[in-house]
Amino acid sequence: MSMRTLHIAWREGKSFFADRMSLVFSILLPLVLMAVLVGTFSGQAVFTATACVVDLDGGPLARDFCARLDAVDGVTVRLLGAAEAESRLEKSRIYQALVIPAGFSERVAAGEPARITLRRRGNGDTPDQVVAAVATGIAWDMSTEARLRERLGQALTAVTGRSPDPAVVEAGVRRYADYASRQQVVRVEEDVLGRSDDPAVLFFPGMMTMFGLFSTTLVAASLVQERRDGTLERLVACGAGRGDLVGGKFLGYVLRGMMQVVLLTLVAAAALHIFTPRSFLDVLAFSLVMMVAFSAVGLLIATATKTPDQAIWTSVVVANVMAAGGGSFFDATGMKGFMGVAARLTPNFYANSALRDMIGRGQGLWAQWPEMAVLGGVAAVLLLASAAMFRFQQGVR
Repeated sequence: MSMRTLHIAWREGKSFFADRMSLVFSILLPLVLMAVLVGTFSGQAVFTATACVVDLDGGPLARDFCARLDAVDGVTVRLLGAAEAESRLEKSRIYQALVIPAGFSERVAAGEPARITLRRRGNGDTPDQVVAAVATGIAWDMSTEARLRERLGQALTAVTGRSPDPAVVEAGVRRYADYASRQQVVRVEEDVLGRSDDPAVLFFPGMMTMFGLFSTTLVAASLVQERRDGTLERLVACGAGRGDLVGGKFLGYVLRGMMQVVLLTLVAAAALHIFTPRSFLDVLAFSLVMMVAFSAVGLLIATATKTPDQAIWTSVVVANVMAAGGGSFFDATGMKGFMGVAARLTPNFYANSALRDMIGRGQGLWAQWPEMAVLGGVAAVLLLASAAMFRFQQGVR
C-alpha cells in the first residue's frame, strides 16, 4: 500500500463532508430515524392502565388491596371520592371504578364474606378489563389468606388453649404465602416461536446496514464523474497507478462508511441503551468487515456504470433490493424457500444477523466468524471484478 493510495483514501474521506447528498443520507436522515426509534421504543411500558378506586373503608386490608393493585407492573391506582367517581362515570371520563365498601377490613379479618363492587360503564376498554381481572385475582388471594388466617388461629388456640397473638398468626400466614409462591404446583411457561427481539434491537441493525449500504453505493457516481471530467487521468499523470486508484477509492469508501457507523453507534448507545461495553466494541469491529463488503459493492457499481445517473439509479435499486431482501426491515433468518435463498445472496442478511446476535443475545465477535467469512469473500470477489473493469477514461480501460 503506497502513500498515493493513502492520500487518495484521505481525499475521499474529506470529500464526505463536502458532499451534501452524502451527508443527508449518511448522517441527517439516520439521525432523524434514530430520534423516531428513541421516541417509539425507549421507556415504553408493555401495558399501562389507571385503576380508579373508591375506598369507603379506609382500613388496613383496604389499603393492602390498593397497594397490591398499585404494585402490578403498568397499573397505577387513583383514589377517588364516591361522588367524583359517579360523576366521572356519568360523563364517560372513566369507564369503571372499584368501590371498597365500609367495614371491608373488619369483615375480611373476621373471615366473613366481603365484596368489592366494580362500577362499570358498558364493557369498559381493554385496560379496564385487564384491571378488573387483576383485581379479581388480588381479591382471591386475600380471601385465601383470610381463610388461612382463620384456620391457623383455630389450630394455635387448640394447641395452646388461649387466643393466639395476631402478630404470630400474621407472620405464619406470610411465611406460608412466601413458601407457596416458591413452590407453585402449576406454572405457565412461555415458549416463544422464533426470535423475540426488543424492537430497538431489531430495527437499529437494519437501519445501520441499510444506510451503510446506501452511503457507500451512492458515492459511486462521484467516481464516474471524476472519470468523465478527466480527474483520474490527472492522478495517473501524477504517478498513481491502477492499484493506487482502486485501493485508494476503496479505502476511502470504507473510511466514509465507518464515520457514519461510529456516529450512529454512539447515538444508539447514549439514547437506546442497547449496548454493553463489550458489545459496543464488537459491533464496531464487525462493522469494519461489513463496510469492507459494502464498499466493494459501491466500487463495482462505479466501475460498471458509464454515467453518474446510471451509477445513482443502480445504487438506489441495488441498495433497496438488498436492504428489503436481506432483512433490514424484518428478521429474515427464519425465511425458507426461494425468499430464504434470495435473502442469503445479499450481504445485508449476514450483517443484520450478526449485529442482532451481538446486540440482542450477547454473542461475541468471534461467534460471528461465518458471517465475517462470507462478507470477506464477497469483498474479495467484488474487488477483483472492480479492478478488472476499472477505467481511467470514459470508454477506455
